[in-house]
Amino acid sequence: MKPFLNTALAAVIALTMLASPLEALIVYTPLRTTIENDGRTQTDLNRDGVPDFLVSVVSQRFQEGRCLGRDGFMVSVTIRPLQPEGGIVVAFPGQVQLLPLGTEIDSGSNFELDRAENIFRYIGCPADRNFAGYIGQQFVVNGNVRYAWAYMTVQMTSGYTVLVTVTGYAYETIPGLSIVTGQLVGI
Repeated sequence: MKPFLNTALAAVIALTMLASPLEALIVYTPLRTTIENDGRTQTDLNRDGVPDFLVSVVSQRFQEGRCLGRDGFMVSVTIRPLQPEGGIVVAFPGQVQLLPLGTEIDSGSNFELDRAENIFRYIGCPADRNFAGYIGQQFVVNGNVRYAWAYMTVQMTSGYTVLVTVTGYAYETIPGLSIVTGQLVGI
């Protein structure tokens, strides 16, 4: 009789665990990685040793007659998925949509898959420009889609310098479950 009770109890516990809803688990990585003119950095969202995204900065000075005797400045900051089916939330094809705090990233987000996207592009006279925001991301682990965000700032100075700083990123460990920009813990 005792083996039967142990088996029955184990079955009830297993069924209870299966009936419980999955609890979200967010993995957050704080960091402060800064790249500047003609630099690049890779992010490995789930720390499996395989880089998921590449952020790069390309800048160039050029002769420009309208800049009051100064050279013009061209800057391009891009993010590119490094794994198949990786994606970036875009405003329109080719342009990343910087998301505000509290934006949900899920299967309904406007993802552009498997291609580089502009975060920032500028051509003109050197000028001070600063902005920051969240970038919605999708990546695949063992055939399962996961959603993530990265927070970055871009600072361009009138001294021909561009600084891009990634200050942290997070991803949802449960395949297909949404994440909210700025979310550091599961719901």
